[in-house]
Amino acid sequence: MKKLLVIAAVTLASTSAFATKARMAALSNSAQLVDTQTIFINPADLTLMGSWATFEMGATNPSLTPTSSPNAEAGFARAMGDARWGFYMGHTTVASTLREAANAGVFLSEENPINLFYAAKTADMAWGLGLGYSNSDRKAAGKQSSMGLNAGMRMGAWDAALVLGLTDTAEVGTDEWKGKSNVDLRGGYTMESWYFYGKYAMGGGKYTAATVTAADLDASTIEVGAINSTKVEGGEFFYGVAYQMNKDEDKTAATKTEETVLPVTVGIEADAASWLTLRGSITQPVLLGSVKSTPGDTVTVANDTTVAAGAGIKFNKFTLDATLAGSTTGTINGNSLLANAGLTYNF
Repeated sequence: MKKLLVIAAVTLASTSAFATKARMAALSNSAQLVDTQTIFINPADLTLMGSWATFEMGATNPSLTPTSSPNAEAGFARAMGDARWGFYMGHTTVASTLREAANAGVFLSEENPINLFYAAKTADMAWGLGLGYSNSDRKAAGKQSSMGLNAGMRMGAWDAALVLGLTDTAEVGTDEWKGKSNVDLRGGYTMESWYFYGKYAMGGGKYTAATVTAADLDASTIEVGAINSTKVEGGEFFYGVAYQMNKDEDKTAATKTEETVLPVTVGIEADAASWLTLRGSITQPVLLGSVKSTPGDTVTVANDTTVAAGAGIKFNKFTLDATLAGSTTGTINGNSLLANAGLTYNF
């Protein structure tokens, strides 16, 4: 059941340079950010960037647990007049995480997924569309398929995005997984230095073993928040607070978990030199926070203060981004200084 709380957060799965997952992680995935990674939620973000190519280093077959290393992925975007189009390989979605929650290691995750994007500006509105697809059949190891669409817009101070999971199936032997329609809806409004936003996500699926329902999962997340961003020399300082309600349920096991948290985030990203950008953030559920389990008791949320840090090293038009490995241990070791690296080239 704890895994589904992770699913809800992932499903909700947005400064200066546009970079990689390492940058987003170092800044706690703060909602006001625009990056090459945010096009998987709002493809209209392509219109805010030029042409680029990015390469995310990671494992070929990573575990889907929260402590896993990132998977290898890469893509590029090119200009076509006033429009932008993009192609991406290796980016997995919430579908793989749902399958893992249903029965870890039984079903194949999304394999060799591809994504296509197109974005353009019409009058005062920027809009974008995206399509993701994965399909594989490895006989004894099983087969799987997933497909999803995403759409988004930006107009003045407003932005909105919708992600739809259209298909999500997997099977091996007599075991079968059928995902339910996954929906992720977001909207935001910028007013001076403040960004106000809201998110709603829902998903789930049914795991059947030899025609017997072994798990029937549902998960949902609601989040509203506000972030203040202040320009500093060579970068940005931001702070914000959000209210989150996460709920997951296994109807087959008659278990349910409801979590309410009030996370506060503080972060900064700035140039330390002409060739170096440093960034860091902290996130903590402050004061309010509870987890209600059925059956079970209501308890306060466990200690979850998280500090993240990272760096971007610039080589002409290349930027090498990475998180600092010591951000989760407090120890800086020259043999393992950087982790979760990604390389971006801005044309």
